[in-house]
This record gives sequence, structure tokens and C-alpha cells, in this order.
Amino acid sequence: MKQRFTEEQIIGFLRKADRELVRWMGTRGLSGRRCLGVVGMSASALRYEPRPDRNVALRAQIVALAQRATIKIGMSCSDSERLRAVTVISSNRPNTPLSDADPS
Repeated sequence: MKQRFTEEQIIGFLRKADRELVRWMGTRGLSGRRCLGVVGMSASALRYEPRPDRNVALRAQIVALAQRATIKIGMSCSDSERLRAVTVISSNRPNTPLSDADPS
């Protein structure tokens, strides 16, 4: 079976290849600006390093709740209590319980 990649994954592979090409051309004697111009990349894109994912635990809790047996009408009391216990990871309000973050 062939492995299929999403558009985001393909773009990520190409960006990584571009960065490697710029660095390789730099080792061959071209200036940094010339290398970036040939590839069509900005200096900030070359220096970019993604931040670590801070939502791993939250995503795992959401997936665990989603994989449970679905209830046809509404949620059971225990499920809604678990959802309230999940903490929202936000730069504005870190470690705020979900019930406090959404007043509705």
C-alpha cells in the first residue's frame, strides 16, 4: 500500500530541502544572501525553528474521550465532569479550568 502524504507534510519536506540546499551552497562559497536569493527563501525562514507542542496532554485527553463509546442523546454526568476537569492551555489564561474559560 502506498503511503500518502498530506499537503502540509509535502510543503514541510520541501522547506526542509530548501534549507539544506541553502546551507550546502553556503559551504561551496556562495554568500548567504545569494544562496537565499537562488532558492527564493527569506533569512527568517532559514532560521525558523518550530516551538515544541504544549498541547500534547490536552490532545491525548480529547482523543481518549472521543474514542469512548458515543452516547446518542447528550452526555453522561461523568463525561461532562471529565470535560470540566480538562485544563485549557492558553497564553492568555494558563491552567484555567474549561468551565471558567467558557462562561456559556
